[in-house]
Amino acid sequence: MSLLGGPLVDWLAGLLLHAVWIATVAAALGWLVLRRTRDPKIAHGAAVGSLLLVAAGMLAMGIATWPELGSAPAVVGTEAAGIARQAPPPASEPALQTASVATGAAGTDWQTWLVLAWGCGVLALSLRHGCGWWQALRLRRTAVAVSGELADRLAGLCRHAGVTVPLLLASARIAVPAAIGWWRPAILLPAGLLTGLPPAQVDALLLHELAHLRRHDWLVEIAASLLESLLFFHPAVWWLGRRLRQARELCCDGQAVRDGAEPDGL
Repeated sequence: MSLLGGPLVDWLAGLLLHAVWIATVAAALGWLVLRRTRDPKIAHGAAVGSLLLVAAGMLAMGIATWPELGSAPAVVGTEAAGIARQAPPPASEPALQTASVATGAAGTDWQTWLVLAWGCGVLALSLRHGCGWWQALRLRRTAVAVSGELADRLAGLCRHAGVTVPLLLASARIAVPAAIGWWRPAILLPAGLLTGLPPAQVDALLLHELAHLRRHDWLVEIAASLLESLLFFHPAVWWLGRRLRQARELCCDGQAVRDGAEPDGL
């Protein structure tokens, strides 16, 4: 384990321990706001603000505790001569030094194992999120473009809402509508939705997904997922992520209603 030790491992292990209280304090502040409001916009802002506070706190703590990795300066001049003239240590001192080194190595083992366990967790969660994003992008590439009346209806809704018309795609591999992308946003609809719902309900669903695109929820979701992957061990981070997603859906419902959707269609 000595190959994995060193100042960086010690710094990272300490930073992970600091993450426990940083995320706890941020979640507590978010909870104080969330328990006093039923406004989804305020709730969403509180969840986002708490997650940003976690990220900012970790960044500040990481900078403040960053180790000095440079080698120790060489000893020259009279100091070197003085060291050379020192008497050899007594016979018992090597044993004490050996015991001290062994104790120090044992004391850093937990830090090494902590960083290794954290790294495995981050890798697993990153693969999970990465596969989800890859599948979403693959769905977009394999989906079929929708034209005709439904595309015209989407264009009219976008003109009314004052937003750019996104791509409208249909796929038989999804069960619920989804808004994907930021640079070239697209709305994915289940193939059966095109014929199985009344027009008013389809309009409500389209307005809901348009609200996701207008709010750039795709980027917020990526940032929240990255933070959840890095601090997967802290339940407060997962709780904030759940509250963020719940408030986000309510915000989009409210925006869709303001844009003319019928509440019963959401």
